[in-house]
Amino acid sequence: IVELAIKAKFQVPTRIALGNDQALREAFFLAADGKLKDAIDIVANHAASGSKVMCFTRRKRIARAIAGALKAQGVNAKVVTGDVLFKKRLAIVDSQPDVICCTMYSLKEGVDLSYVDVGVFVELDYVPSTLLQVEGRQHRFGQTRPVLFQYLIATGTADEIVKDVVVSKLAHFEKA
Repeated sequence: IVELAIKAKFQVPTRIALGNDQALREAFFLAADGKLKDAIDIVANHAASGSKVMCFTRRKRIARAIAGALKAQGVNAKVVTGDVLFKKRLAIVDSQPDVICCTMYSLKEGVDLSYVDVGVFVELDYVPSTLLQVEGRQHRFGQTRPVLFQYLIATGTADEIVKDVVVSKLAHFEKA
């Protein structure tokens, strides 16, 4: 877990964020917007060190923004979302770019990402099995290297609420 301090304009007080599902979702997305610059820097640093990186988001807009910023820095970054046909997704994965910025649901099944050695989660998913499924794409047969997973959590935001719920669910999941 990588804790990030973000500007106050991207933070929603916990009592408001927990008001209802829509308020929590909006607070969660606002926090992700606030950590966008840090996420770009973290992914760019991994790519500059020679790592192959998967950058996972919930929203297409965030995946596209990160890839666009990385491309502007000369990084070979590609975007995969649900809008991309499955055949094209496989072609992108097979080309092994330095970075793939994708929505979690677009590459959580049916692909082998074992060439990747860093996974960066810019946004979480409320469902722990989705996170485990996405991680599992990088731990396929033939994976011989350790894989670093980083979950970017904006402190003092809805990220911490979702992180706590996911960690709690994971604990129950492991017991089962």
